[in-house]
Formats: sequence, C-alpha cells, structure tokens
Amino acid sequence: MHWATALVSATAVLQALEAGIAMAFWGFVMPGLANVPDYVGLQAMNAVNRAFVKGWMLPLFLLSTIAALAVVVAARFTSIPPAAVAGSAIYLVGMAGGTLTFNVPLNNALLKHEDDTPTAASAWQAYQPKWNRWNVVRSIAGTVAACLSVYSLAAG
Repeated sequence: MHWATALVSATAVLQALEAGIAMAFWGFVMPGLANVPDYVGLQAMNAVNRAFVKGWMLPLFLLSTIAALAVVVAARFTSIPPAAVAGSAIYLVGMAGGTLTFNVPLNNALLKHEDDTPTAASAWQAYQPKWNRWNVVRSIAGTVAACLSVYSLAAG
C-alpha cells in the first residue's frame, strides 16, 4: 500500500469518528440535556467539556485535524485523489475550524457558570442554540469529509 493511500485511509477513519461524535451530540446528547433542568444541563455539559480536554477526545481531535492537514499538504507532492483533498479541506474548515472558532469559545464561556442561579440558567439557555447550530455544521462537514475520503479510496 502506498503511504498516501494509508494516509487517506487513516484520515477517513478519523473523520468518520469525529463526525459520529458530533452527530451523537446533535442526535441525542444535546436534546437530552435540553430536557432536564437548566442547572443539570449546564453542569452535565461542563463535565463533558472538562472530560474532553482531560481524556482521549482531545488527542483524537488533534490527530484527525493533523491528518486532514497532512492530506492537503501531501497532495502538493504526490498523487492524492481530489475527493480526498476536498474532504480534508472541508474537514479543516467545517469540523476543526468550527470547533476552534465557535464551539470551544462557547464551552469556555459556559465553564464560568457553575452555580444554580438565574444568570447561569440564562447562560445555558443562550448557549444551546448557538452551540447546536455550529455542531450541526461540524456534523455535516465531518460526514461529508469522511464520505469524500472513502469515495476517493473506492474510486482510486
């Protein structure tokens, strides 16, 4: 197997994993948290955000982002199918870019609210639609990226 094929294959798997995680939040995590009292939802989301940074999710996110960047850069030096390059570019803009530009700052702002107060409840209520909107973008971008990467392997 050529190293570029291995790179695209690994990138496709990483993109699919990240898309699946984002879709889980879109499909049932955030809707579930929206159906509990504000303080409970806020506390749960803050716990999730702290676990993300301390657990294996952050390395997975960083690895998938580096892999997508490697595909785009490697395409300048070797033959990588255009669909894989497009998928990685979509991943970098939609998933990685969306995460770092929108979701992470929203998460950091939410972490400032730990108490059961009207201010915290307002912060949680304002957080959800913004975070969810960008999470949908991330879910779609990650899914499209993974599909294009897989397509490039199948067509190639």
